Amino acid sequence: MTDIAGLEARIAAALTRIERALAAPGDGSAGEGAEAALAAEREANRRLTERVRALRARQDTMVAGLEKRIAQLTRQIDAQSVELRRLRRVNAQMAELVQGLRAAAVEGGVDPAFVDRAMAAELESLRLARDIEVAEMDDILAALDPLVAEAEARHAGA
Repeated sequence: MTDIAGLEARIAAALTRIERALAAPGDGSAGEGAEAALAAEREANRRLTERVRALRARQDTMVAGLEKRIAQLTRQIDAQSVELRRLRRVNAQMAELVQGLRAAAVEGGVDPAFVDRAMAAELESLRLARDIEVAEMDDILAALDPLVAEAEARHAGA
């Protein structure tokens, strides 16, 4: 944005100089010089305006890309938050079941239904760990996709 403001300031200064040159009294040659200066300043103004447009377009493209990336990262964080809550819940169940198994072992007998619940909790924990690993792999693959596409484009262009 500072580039745009700087270019606009240069354009304004050039137009002010042109106005002063046109307003100054003098012979006809001064008018011709002013006309040439005006033409040169108009050309400079045109080039600067094009640069400003290009900078704004580039800035808009960058902002759109960043907004897209932010949305993608937000979705990933949301998905990971859900998985984290599930993991905490399963870990709490497993801790409770382990404590119950310890108590049952001290008393000398283990209830088969209690062992079944412990096994189910452990199985859920293993499934959750796998889901988390799959989500991590998906994140890695999503990050690699643009790099692979860029490399393929470079290879195709070579």
